[in-house]
Formats: sequence, structure tokens, C-alpha cells
Amino acid sequence: MDIGKRIRFYRQLKGLTQTDLCKGIVSPSHYSNIESGRYDASYDILRLLALRLKVPTDYFTHHDHYSMRVEKLLGAYQLSLESSLADAEAFHTKHEQDFAFIPSLEQELQYLLIQCNHALRRFDLEEADNIYKHISFYMEDFDEKNLSKSTRFHYHFINGLKYYLNGDYSKSYYYYLNALKHVSRDMDTAKTKFNCAQLFYVMNDYYRALFYINEAKEIFENVNQISKTIDCHTVKGQILIELKEYDQAHHALNKGLSIAREHNYVREEADLLHTLGMLQVDEKDYLSSIASFKQSLAIREREIKKNNGNFVPNHSYYSYHWLVQTHLLAGKYHEMREYLNKADDYCFSEHHYYQLLVYEAKLDYALGNEKAYEEKTDKALSYLYNNKLWRFVEDAVTDFSQYYSKKRQYKKANEYLRMEVDVYKKSYVRRD
Repeated sequence: MDIGKRIRFYRQLKGLTQTDLCKGIVSPSHYSNIESGRYDASYDILRLLALRLKVPTDYFTHHDHYSMRVEKLLGAYQLSLESSLADAEAFHTKHEQDFAFIPSLEQELQYLLIQCNHALRRFDLEEADNIYKHISFYMEDFDEKNLSKSTRFHYHFINGLKYYLNGDYSKSYYYYLNALKHVSRDMDTAKTKFNCAQLFYVMNDYYRALFYINEAKEIFENVNQISKTIDCHTVKGQILIELKEYDQAHHALNKGLSIAREHNYVREEADLLHTLGMLQVDEKDYLSSIASFKQSLAIREREIKKNNGNFVPNHSYYSYHWLVQTHLLAGKYHEMREYLNKADDYCFSEHHYYQLLVYEAKLDYALGNEKAYEEKTDKALSYLYNNKLWRFVEDAVTDFSQYYSKKRQYKKANEYLRMEVDVYKKSYVRRD
């Protein structure tokens, strides 16, 4: 990385042309070479450019100075994020000004990577994208071998997480594998393998997911990370549900609940209760599942009211989504309508509205309104399919193709059957 990229970033941020910025300081051609990294700028030139861009002078003049104080702050920020979202929020709020205009280019990159991870962890995807643009600006045409091992790890880890959340699972795994090549702490190995487990879970490769979650859990146990160990029990339970290993799933979830309640980990307890509800849905024990989801939601809403930073309000969407689904399966249509209205308030991504539209359509079908069912399902499937959200297409398109087949509208039935086959091919990975 060179100082030219930092200058260019702030010049563009201020909406200035190269000529606007360098006028009266240096010639446009000389400035262009500074910005592109071909020339090193003198102290006086950097000082004058900093004054014009209204940034601290040492932000440009001391770009290669490593600060021990900043290093300690970055380490503490990373540890707070690994501890809990609440700790990270409190730490960042307290030290936000300390992180403004970090002179060292690499230390600023380290801060941006932690900050991006923080935003992704709380599902603030818009902020994460803005931070990532800054990261990409610095990393453009840069040989990452010149970075420290720790910075390389965090760069690949953040890319893995970002691509995972954007649904590009192949790229996500590519970056996680690269992250594992640069680990220097057991904690980093464990959290990367934990994320790999979640990745293979959504790719429907459940045995590989189980392999990664068992490895992550063993490491977290060895380094006495109780919260993370409980999270492993949650994810393991989800994987075992998909493998129809219900007894093992109950064992994993009950073990996690026992640890969570013993140590008063309420966020983890809420997640485990939610997963228990998913297990009970699969076992067709709908009344028990409704009770589990409600318990999970009650904990979330109680803690959000207490401003517990470990609880992100948007996460309540998932509880409402499952309550909508379970009330439909239980035939409780009036209650389902109430939860649909509540779930709508907690959507934090566009595709959530279309997921709920699928359930609105199913409710219309259950109530005999076939025209509304057809219109809403077609609209939802079009969006979900075009955005490659295969997991959400699969169930709805199967029902829809069967619906048209029963009505003997075979042209429509075949159209959605082809979509179903295409989604199946794209959703299910090969297990060699």
C-alpha cells in the first residue's frame, strides 16, 4: 500500500479533481505520479495536501509509522468482538475517536477489517459494504504478501464472511481456506471452521458441515470459549435435524441448553430454543415447536428492551418467520396472519419480504383463494429464483408445480417442474 491511494480516496470523497487538489501545491503531472504511487511525495507536499483535504497532517506524513498504542487498541477491539456484540459495541463507542485517522496504512486496514467484521456480525450489510469499499480501495493492485500474517488472515476471513452473506458460497469457501493458511491463533482456526460448517450447512452438504462443526467445537472447548462452544451445539443440532438424526439433535441441543443456563448465556439460550423449535417442526410436533419459538422470541424481546447489545433487533425476524410457518402447518390460520404482520416489521433484507409472500400465498390457498395464491407465488418465485435464493425457492416451487398438475394445467406444471429440477441441481452439491 502507498500513501497515494489514501490521498486519492479522500480526494474522491471530497469530490475534487486532481487539478482542484494540487493547484498551487504541485503540477498536475507530478501530483498524478504521487497518487499512482510512481513518485514519493515530500513532507511539505503531503502537509499541504492534508491541509487542503482537512485531515490531520500526520495522517499523510506518518503513513509508515506503526503505533504501539493503536496496536493495543486494535487487539482489544478484536477481543471484544470475539467476546460478544455488546462488548464490541461498548468498546467501539468508547474509542471511536481513537480510531479516526490512524496514520499507519496497515493499521488502518486492520481497523477497517475488524470494523467490517463487526458490521457483518450485527447484519448491518449496508455499513459493511461501505467499509469494504474502503478496504478494496487500499487492496487494489496490492501484493498481500507485504501484509502481516494476522492482517492476511483477517482479510481472507472477512471476504469469506462477506461472500457467504451474499450467497456466493464457492468464493466464500475459497477465502475461508485461504484464511486457514494464515492463522496464528487456535481461536482463528476455530472460528473459521465454525463458519465453514455454516457454509456447508446452507449448501446442503451436511456431512462436511458436521465434520467442521465437530472440529470447531473441540478447539473452542480446549481454549475455554464457553459461548462459542454453545454455538457449536446449536449448529450441530441444525445439521443433525437435516440428517434426520433426531435423537442426536436432541442430545446436542439439550447439552447446549444445560451449559447456557448454567452460565447464564441468554443469547445462546434463545438460539438453542429456536433450533429446538426447528427440530420439533421436523418431528411434526407443531404445538411444542410453537412453544419453543415463543420462548426464544420472549427472551429476545426482553433483552432488546434492556438494550442488551448481544441481541440485534433484526434477528427477531427469524423467530417470526418460523412462527408463521409453524402456525400454517398446525392449521392455526388466524394466529398465522397475526405473525405475518409482525414479521413484516422485522424484515432487514429485500428477500425476506418475498419469503413472507410465499407464506401469504400458502395462507390464501388454505383459505380457498386460489387466484391470490397463484399471483403471489408466481411473484415470489420470480424474485427468489432470479436472485439465486435456491433454498427458499425449493419448497414453494414443488408445491406450485403439483398445484398446477392437479388442476391439469400441464404447461404451467411443467414450467415450474423445470424450475424445480434446475433449483435441485444448483442447491445440492456432490458428495464424493
